[in-house]
Amino acid sequence: MFNIYALTFWYGNTLVPDPMHTGDVLNVFFAIIIGSFSLGNATPHITAIASALGAANGIFETIDRVSPIDALSPKGEKLESAKQDIEFKDIDFHYPSRKDVPILKKFNLKVKTGQTVALVGLSGSGKSTIVKLLERFYDPVSGSVLLGSTDIRNLNISWLRSNIGMVTQEPVLFDTTIKENIILGLDAEHANAPDLSDRIENACRQANCWDFIQKLPDKLDTKVGEAGGMLSGGQKQRIAIARAIIKNPSIILLDEATSALDTESERVVQAALETAAANRTTIIIAHRLSTVKNANLIVVMDAGEIIEQGTHAELLEKKGNYYNLVQAQELKTEDPQSPKITASSPAAEAEAIKKADLQTPDKGVVVLSLDKDNEKAKKPEGKLNYGRLMAYNKPEYGLMALGIFGALCNGGIQPVFAIIFSKVLTILGTSLTNTYSLIFVGLACGAFITNFLQLGLLKYCGEKMTRRVRYQVFVALLKQEIGFFDMEENAAGALTSKLSEEANLVMGLTGPFFGAVLQSIAGVAVGLIIAFISCWQLSLVILGMVPLIAAAGYMQLQALVGFGSKTKAAYEAASQKASEAIQTIRTVAVLNKEEVFYKRYLDSIVLPHQITIKGAFLTSGGFAFSQSILHFAWAVSFYYGSRLVVWGLYTTGDNHTPDAAKAKLAAFSIFAVLDRKSLIDPTSEGGEKKEKVQGNVSVKNARFTYPARPDVEVLKGLSLDAFVGKTVALVGQSGCGKSTVMGLLERWYDPSSGTITFDNIEEPVLFNVSIRDNIAYGATGSVDELAIQEAAKLANIHEFIIGLPDKYDTLVGEKGGQISGGQKQRIAIARALIRDPRLLLLDEATSALDSESEKVVQEALDNAAKGRTTIVIAHRLSTIQNADLILVVGGGAVIESGTHFELLEQKGSYYQLVNQQKLV
Repeated sequence: MFNIYALTFWYGNTLVPDPMHTGDVLNVFFAIIIGSFSLGNATPHITAIASALGAANGIFETIDRVSPIDALSPKGEKLESAKQDIEFKDIDFHYPSRKDVPILKKFNLKVKTGQTVALVGLSGSGKSTIVKLLERFYDPVSGSVLLGSTDIRNLNISWLRSNIGMVTQEPVLFDTTIKENIILGLDAEHANAPDLSDRIENACRQANCWDFIQKLPDKLDTKVGEAGGMLSGGQKQRIAIARAIIKNPSIILLDEATSALDTESERVVQAALETAAANRTTIIIAHRLSTVKNANLIVVMDAGEIIEQGTHAELLEKKGNYYNLVQAQELKTEDPQSPKITASSPAAEAEAIKKADLQTPDKGVVVLSLDKDNEKAKKPEGKLNYGRLMAYNKPEYGLMALGIFGALCNGGIQPVFAIIFSKVLTILGTSLTNTYSLIFVGLACGAFITNFLQLGLLKYCGEKMTRRVRYQVFVALLKQEIGFFDMEENAAGALTSKLSEEANLVMGLTGPFFGAVLQSIAGVAVGLIIAFISCWQLSLVILGMVPLIAAAGYMQLQALVGFGSKTKAAYEAASQKASEAIQTIRTVAVLNKEEVFYKRYLDSIVLPHQITIKGAFLTSGGFAFSQSILHFAWAVSFYYGSRLVVWGLYTTGDNHTPDAAKAKLAAFSIFAVLDRKSLIDPTSEGGEKKEKVQGNVSVKNARFTYPARPDVEVLKGLSLDAFVGKTVALVGQSGCGKSTVMGLLERWYDPSSGTITFDNIEEPVLFNVSIRDNIAYGATGSVDELAIQEAAKLANIHEFIIGLPDKYDTLVGEKGGQISGGQKQRIAIARALIRDPRLLLLDEATSALDSESEKVVQEALDNAAKGRTTIVIAHRLSTIQNADLILVVGGGAVIESGTHFELLEQKGSYYQLVNQQKLV
């Protein structure tokens, strides 16, 4: 800029030697300079436009992509009835992400109208793929799926899915109320029917979830939390079943639909499903064979092919693969080592549970729910600790000092330029013009150096600080107890925002912002000194205008802070809805509710849009006021200055920030996380560390309520003892508190009262990395390849892994989405075994396995349990019949205890559970 000044005055002086025409030079000068400044002010907006064009390119690619399976398309045939035969004809299939792994090979199967067909077999044999093809999540590579004589590719997708009800192994509930989740099973016409309440109640009763819902404070209006996280696995599954039943579909698909239910709930729900399946075509996928023995046809699959089929009795008579699966799940009813068992001879371990501890439970319900009131967007209160923020740049203090020096010098350049420019106005057209042109060149060199120091170094320091803040926030989040994540305001979307967006926004309070503030302070200080030395009268007049300009700027900043807080909360809520719909797109497609979620997202962005528009008017008003005040100040200063010149008191030579609102909000939000003291900090060095761990565990009179739902007591004085080398099994109805015991033993939570002393999961989560890394994460230190493979062999997953093209380097996908449920579970078991723990906790560890895999894995777990204390939660009783002690839990307390055969002899609750699971 200063070089332009120098060039203009030097060249103008050569063109206009007559001082009387120097005004022409000034006209050209100011016209070009003002135009250049205007262009410069437009540069950030041009950059934003360029960024928008880049983003728009990706967005338009998504919008323009034509889906081969478009659920919103009106095209396709709609049959008079979906009650027709279903036929899978010569199906070949592989998933798009793994084209080198065939799933189905020339698969043929015909399901007659009204028939119940069960698919059983090893995990990964292609069972779940069958229902995905019928739902048209995918199309077969070759072959066809027929409904009657019509290829389903020729049918309207929305019509097809509206006639299919589906419940999956890992049921998905949406972050709304129980009632809204169930209503999603209905089409728009029936969702507002007069008998809606009766239909909901009927569906809930059939799914055996009405009683537990009625015990909740908000009943059907209870929020289920993100991904249904405030409910137990069994409760989620029963609500998902109610959602499928209320749909009243022609075709029902049940993919391990009762895997998370206890035996009693399973019996009731299974009876309801069988009633619902009457006159409907039903396809069932199950590993728990007691749920499929009444099917009209049982199909045994292996590696994408059918190896056996027939009724339960026919397949047992063949004594083939199905017979072996049944035998693996059959429960023993006689003790081979004892001809007679009496109830008066309890095992030694059972004696540890005193009769006083065996309380008769109240009919309690285990459920977590979010607060009914939505989180209000609050404006941060108090002052921000800038010193704390700057401490994150401590290693760069030297560079910051240079940057600050550059900013201070940069601030002084403009006032110095004002002095020089005032002189130029009086000597333009004389021999001194060239001299002042050289002075402008000197200012240009100085400005280059100071701007580099200010912008370059302070920007570098700001990036370093952002990186450290992001790391500290992540560490702080990992330290928090599990109850912290149960709260609605700590949903995944909001916490991720702190890492990605807010940590980056904080730089707006340091780095370039800090430099700009110092530059302004230096400019004001130097300017005031020069102004008062030059003309104190005019300086006082102009200074009187400063409060008005400052007030306008303050009003604008306050508007930005207030509206920024509200907009941030509103957009987070909208993003959460979009994220939920995308992550659960299969369930959205099954429910045929794409339009519903589209409207929900549209509604969610209305509020932030309104807030933004309102904020734009207010902030633009403040900006307009500040700019008008500025020009008014110039008018006053020029008028009064000209009067001083006319009066002969002075000559003409005597006359002449970044947006931090969002950054402040982000800093408050981040410091709130950093300052929160975790109730259970896994990184703390405090606490006793035993040199040798034996594994004795004792729970005494434990009472517990979840932080997100303190008014619902889950455990009510539960007591148990587990001795070293022994296996204790917890059984009971879904939601009775079994998994809560595991959570307390892991210290995800602490009991409300009672004690847990050490030595006086149903839906396995895999990370989106390789199989090798997923298993290695279970180790406490570094681990070699041999140990990883040994753990995989113990979990009966090694052979499957080495059969993959990338073997142990195979990526499992988001939440293990690239592999089957059983494969996920076995990898999770391998991850637990590689740690070689003294205490082994197994929460439905084999629930997703087929009978053969379960048998092998159970043997591995039995071997791994030797010399360790093992606590097992199971609904499939065949997996725990050899436990040293079995505790039957009901209503948050132990109601029966003993070995398998002792409990059978008592003929109580456990005896009834065993009888309900008999297969032959």
